[in-house]
Amino acid sequence: MNGLNSGFGFFCEKVNEIKINDNIELKDGNPVIIYNAENINPVDKKTLKVILRCFKEQLNPNLFDKTENALLNLIEYYNLRGETGAVQKLSKGLNSIFDDYTFKVLYSLNGDLQYLLGQHLSMGLNMKKNEAKAFQLFQASAENGYADASIRLSCMYLTGQEVEQSSVKAFESYLQAEKNGNIAASYYIGNCYLNGEGVEKDVIKALEYFQKAAEKGDPYALNYMGDFYFKGNGDELDKEKGIGYWELAAEQGDRDSLFNLAASCINENGLVQNPKKVLEMLEGLAFRDDAEAMYYLASYYYSGVMGEKDVEKGNDYLTKAAEARFPRAQYDLGRRYAFGINVEKDEEQAVRLMRSAALQNDKKALFCLGFFYEDGICVDADQSRAMHFYELAANQGDSNAQYALALCYINTGNQEKEIEAFNLFQRATEKGNEEAQINLFKCYFHGVGVTQSHEKAIETLAFYAEKKNPSAMRELAYFYTVGLEGILQKDYAKAATLLKQSMILGDEGASEALAQLMDTSFSDL
Repeated sequence: MNGLNSGFGFFCEKVNEIKINDNIELKDGNPVIIYNAENINPVDKKTLKVILRCFKEQLNPNLFDKTENALLNLIEYYNLRGETGAVQKLSKGLNSIFDDYTFKVLYSLNGDLQYLLGQHLSMGLNMKKNEAKAFQLFQASAENGYADASIRLSCMYLTGQEVEQSSVKAFESYLQAEKNGNIAASYYIGNCYLNGEGVEKDVIKALEYFQKAAEKGDPYALNYMGDFYFKGNGDELDKEKGIGYWELAAEQGDRDSLFNLAASCINENGLVQNPKKVLEMLEGLAFRDDAEAMYYLASYYYSGVMGEKDVEKGNDYLTKAAEARFPRAQYDLGRRYAFGINVEKDEEQAVRLMRSAALQNDKKALFCLGFFYEDGICVDADQSRAMHFYELAANQGDSNAQYALALCYINTGNQEKEIEAFNLFQRATEKGNEEAQINLFKCYFHGVGVTQSHEKAIETLAFYAEKKNPSAMRELAYFYTVGLEGILQKDYAKAATLLKQSMILGDEGASEALAQLMDTSFSDL
């Protein structure tokens, strides 16, 4: 006979190994397994009561599944021995032990434990998923001052998860979480004000809360403030300040901020003070197989951020990112194979990579496939397939695809398609597509897809010239040169000013137009 008496935790583990010829007895108040017992005696009520009591006393959210498995094994053990009474008592205990524990925690004052149990029930960790019970526990935890529980309640109110959807209640829960000291709550409140969720939209208030969260060190808020200053909002453009916020967020592991810094190292020479540190953080992520980090490392080496360019390393990282099916890497590598940029030209590889990225709804890849089919690059030319891919990319909001698709529609000569083309030009201009801006002017001027209006055409041209579109400046200069009856008088001085500005912005036709203007103005003297 071999007895084990090492406490209930040990007993609970060994129950999974119990066999029909073993026996369970009480020793020093704890149940123990007697292996290969000489006498197999039916279990008494006292032993069953102690077993259930011990299970209840040691129960916590991390042991729910182990406790359930142990009880199920005991039930099967007694069932094989034909002890019906023990089976019934343990089965009843199995059904009540978890409910009793949940009830006890729910009506306690232990906010930490209520939140922990709520998390386990919400996600089905070590127990059966029960979101309704989780909601009750989060409510109790929040009432007991546990800030994280208020955040979870907000998420459930926003999604309508086991509760009636209410952005107002979500906002109120965020406020409670902030009051109880949750750092991220200020960021979430800022989002509510920014988007008008549960509260009236107020961009200024949103910025106040984002700033408050950033000062507390919330990485998402730091990233937002970085975007705010780097990209500019009214008079708030301050790229160095934006980079400073991104650096703080990246140090806390915020990937978006790190990638923003990497892009700045590549595109904004000298603004990031420590590009080597950014490189090291990217390499750390790449070591853990982060495909996006590999993509930025490729750009780092292609652009020579750390000194000389290293095409070989760039190709290596880009290939790894593409093999990991990161769509931007697939698009970039596919483009390089299509045109032989730093790699040997390979049309089959180019199309394969583009299609893989397109299957992930990468809008650049979708547009590029449309371009391939329209111009017969790497594939046989096919206008209908080109328009198909342009349409998919345009629906994703790609302004180049919207512009290209609009041109395709105009070339059909179909009046309904011309109206669609005009609408596409409008959508593309809203995203800053300069070619679409010029074509919008042409639509008004010639009455394509819209009622003809020379006045509206000149207004459109002037608007985009003011926005520093060099082609719009050159076109508007032409009309100041020739005049437009009832709309625009000749003004050589304004024409010359516009053409000079257009030249500074790199417009290729502005220089010749300025020379022609000089000839015209002298001949008119």
